[in-house]
Formats: sequence, C-alpha cells, structure tokens
Amino acid sequence: MTSKPNAKNQSLSLAKMGIQTLVLFALALFHLACSTQWREANVSLEGDEMMSYLDEVLSFNSGAPGQREVIRQLREDPRSTVYFAQSSVEFGPAVSVASLLDFTPLGVDRSPVDLQAAQVFFIDLPLEDGTHRNALIVELWWGPNDFTTHILSGEGSVLDGTEYVAFLGPQGANGAPSMVLRSYDVSRRGQLNAVIQLKVGNFDPQTGIETYWGKFSTLVGYQ
Repeated sequence: MTSKPNAKNQSLSLAKMGIQTLVLFALALFHLACSTQWREANVSLEGDEMMSYLDEVLSFNSGAPGQREVIRQLREDPRSTVYFAQSSVEFGPAVSVASLLDFTPLGVDRSPVDLQAAQVFFIDLPLEDGTHRNALIVELWWGPNDFTTHILSGEGSVLDGTEYVAFLGPQGANGAPSMVLRSYDVSRRGQLNAVIQLKVGNFDPQTGIETYWGKFSTLVGYQ
C-alpha cells in the first residue's frame, strides 16, 4: 500500500525552495546593480595583516606545489599588487564578496545560499613588455571546518586602455582558459586602480565560449 505524502513536510519543503529561490533572485539582481566605472572603499585592514591571511590560506592548501610556488614568486615581487576582500563589516557579506551564480566552475557543487564566509586574493604583477602575471586565490567557507580553497594563475593585459582582462588556467582540452576576469577599473596610465571589481567569465572547455558567471565585487589593493 502506497503511503500518502505528509502535507506538513510538503509545505516545509516548498517553503524552503521558495526562500532559496528568493535568495538566488536577489543575488542575480545584485549582480546588475553595481557600477564598474569608479569605486571606493574605506577599510582599516593593514597590509601585514592581509599578508598573514594569505599565508594562512596557502598553508592549508593541498594543491600542487607549483601553484604555491607561483604565488610565492608573485607576492614577493615588489612590483606586485595584492587585491583583497573578505566577508566582514567593511567588505560586506560573503555573497557580496564572491557574488557568483554558482560555484561549479571551481569544481564545487554547492549553492550560494550555503556560503557562510569568503576570502578573495588577486595578485597582479605588471611586466616591462606590457603583459601581467596574475593569480587568483578564493577561499569559501560553508560551515565550521568545512571550506574549499581554489588557486588559478595566468596572464592579463589592458585592452584599448580601458579594460583589463586576465586569462586563468588550468587550460581546457581545446586550449581555452577555464576562467576569464575582466575589470574596467583602469587608470589613465593603463594600470588597475587601487580599488577594483572583477567580473568573472567561465570558459566551456568544449566550445571555448565565455559565459558571464558573476563577480568579485570590491577588492582593495595592497603593495
């Protein structure tokens, strides 16, 4: 004999789905609301403290030694700028710091609704030939002792003096980068401003097509 579904459980499930839908809808609206032409930030975090956060993240990362070596080289170069954001009173909640539609391109099958805290580091090293070396470190917390760390590296450049574009690996099967970062926060000298926003695109490794994925809303540069 087939049992009849519990009406109370059904109502709770539908209510939970409704709440998640509203949260995701709010995230989508947040993506469209912020200007990318000029931004300011007033944070009290000192550079040494920020670097200690980066060292702590890297100490717990179990990624390939080559990734950690790239980060070490970039952060120790005096020409590098480390852009940083973390979920806090000054930077905003986690869904603002890592304002992404989902986390599957990072290999994480979790909903933004579940995100509790986030830290984002973007390292930019301008070279004499006009190119840039870049690294992105994203730490996502889902609960106590439940976090994931993601490191990507690659190269960037300024297009037409107005747009910064960084192509980050690992590379897909057809040679396309797995992530593209774009920023319009570029100075007249063709360098990234002191405070930036990074729009995130995901490359399909099968087609090479870039699709909008979200953004890292406001990152403050330390040099």
